[in-house]
Amino acid sequence: METPKPAPVQAPAEISRTEAMASIGGEWKGKAQELGNGKQYEMRLSINPANHSFKVAYPELGCSGIWDFSENDRSDLSFKEIILNGVNNCVQGILIKLIIKNVRQIECLMYYPSINNLVAKTTLFKQ
Repeated sequence: METPKPAPVQAPAEISRTEAMASIGGEWKGKAQELGNGKQYEMRLSINPANHSFKVAYPELGCSGIWDFSENDRSDLSFKEIILNGVNNCVQGILIKLIIKNVRQIECLMYYPSINNLVAKTTLFKQ
């Protein structure tokens, strides 16, 4: 007699951008860390689900801007960072991969756009 095989585990269905936004709306804060040199700086993120806006600030670097949504894949959201203030203080066009850990914690992975190389990461906590 054969032992029954367990049912295959199915990946969660892709969530819509609206569902993802609603689950993480609000104010977030954490310390970004550059890979390689270990430099750390504060990162603040404001997410408004009503108008799908992401506003980012790096107070210690003196720059801020927005994240332009590009795609989502299950619990990951991807963006291009557009620096609007303090443009000489931060790298323009960083690619962001945002991973929703839970309703109180998200992870951000930051990549140089031209070489798709991970340059910094941070864990943000809901305020």
